Amino acid sequence: MAIQWQKAKVVQHMRMGQIFSLLRFKSNEVFEFAAGQHIVVKIHEQRLAQYSLMSTPGIQPFELLIQYVSGGEATAYFMDLKVGDEIEYMGPLGNYAMQNDGAEQIVLMGTGSGVAPLLCMIRDMLRVGDNRSVWLYFGLRFEENVIMQEELADLVKQFNDRLQVRTSLSQPSADWQGDRGYVTEWLKKDHGHLSQAGMYICGGKELVISAELVGTRLGCTRIYTELFW
Repeated sequence: MAIQWQKAKVVQHMRMGQIFSLLRFKSNEVFEFAAGQHIVVKIHEQRLAQYSLMSTPGIQPFELLIQYVSGGEATAYFMDLKVGDEIEYMGPLGNYAMQNDGAEQIVLMGTGSGVAPLLCMIRDMLRVGDNRSVWLYFGLRFEENVIMQEELADLVKQFNDRLQVRTSLSQPSADWQGDRGYVTEWLKKDHGHLSQAGMYICGGKELVISAELVGTRLGCTRIYTELFW
């Protein structure tokens, strides 16, 4: 069966911090997806790139959070996109999504653009009226990488304090007033056990391996991962 490519038009391109861009797209087709899923974007005929959706399911335009990598083909492609440009994409795809597994609490862990599907899940929990408590651990390296703090603070208010957020820097300057260290260290400090929790991890290999190990040691048996290379 031939691959079914769809088209979507850029309606907003906003730089965020030093290494991110938020891009919003309006699809020509009905765009329905489960929180946590991704699309595949055609960079050119020999290069495809996978990106998790960050926007609330059921709402257009849909959003992608792009993290720039020096010298990357996909980075150059997205940096050049302007309002009105079109992309070709396939999807939504993937099984990384909130599970109906009996978890009484949700723990979300992401580094860099790995926070995108986790924000999508948080927004979707609000949309459907899911009243479980949520912890979000957002790991970055430097202050200039920090993004979306106002939106996260607003989400905390909308959750009536059922949402706890830690944005922690692994290489902060002496002036940084927020949390320091790896998000896995904060996970251990904040929780004595996670036997009733569902844990969703998205990021690079090092985070996925270490967070899954810490979660397992804390008694979590509902762990779902999405690896970003």
